Amino acid sequence: MLALVVLATEFGCYNPHVVSGQLGCAATAPQCPDGFFCAGQVCVSNSEMGVGGAGGAGGAGGASCANPIQPLCTSAVAATVCDPVCQTGCPCGERCVVTTAGVLKCVAPATAPLTLGMKCRPDMDECDVGLTCLLEDCGTNLGRCYRFCNPDPAQVMCGAGVCGTPVRLPDRSDSGQRVCDLGSQACDALAGTGCVDPALVCYALAPDLNICDCPSGKNAPEGAQCGNYYDCAAGLLCLGVTTGLRCVKLCQADADCPGSTCTPFGAIGYCMPAS
Repeated sequence: MLALVVLATEFGCYNPHVVSGQLGCAATAPQCPDGFFCAGQVCVSNSEMGVGGAGGAGGAGGASCANPIQPLCTSAVAATVCDPVCQTGCPCGERCVVTTAGVLKCVAPATAPLTLGMKCRPDMDECDVGLTCLLEDCGTNLGRCYRFCNPDPAQVMCGAGVCGTPVRLPDRSDSGQRVCDLGSQACDALAGTGCVDPALVCYALAPDLNICDCPSGKNAPEGAQCGNYYDCAAGLLCLGVTTGLRCVKLCQADADCPGSTCTPFGAIGYCMPAS
């Protein structure tokens, strides 16, 4: 027995019989056996990890993975913490999510995952890899799937969109994670159709740039002052005119604008307000 202790001390081996995923660990002070590392608060065998161990699932750096989740980008996060933006640091076949307690965790993919911008329930785990369901400010338990992002330009993941919307927890506190805005959406601001839920309104922000969003509740009529696009009633555009920001009527032709003309605004137009 003494000889075994001496050998263990001399060579520094720590390799008890451990089943991958069954031994707990802490990301801040991981203590996993040789050949394992801490991912999702459990010790995971290197052979089950993906590219370069913490880099993702499937590929070089370990045995092949039967259900790989490919990394979305190169992670800048420490190997002991899974990364929801790049989807790295989880065991084979699992993805990184933010729990309702604000903790990063590795879990299995959703059975029938919802894609970007789709309607989801915030109390369910329904969105695809790299996405999370955010509660909207309108509707009944209404959420949509948003993409995780990092303001670091190399990991922003937003395309032409903006990374900055906070992922809020059920108590509305900030989890510290960020998502991209949804960008332009295929809705019709003139007809008021195309949003994933009736509580959302289609607004025209710029020529051929429409988005679905929650109204502010002001429901300002044509000609009224507005502070932002969501202050105006459906079918109206918040536009800067000589008298300030006003809600003006969207139109398709001059016939839609009694006493005025339909000024082009992308594929639609707006009724030129009286000066």
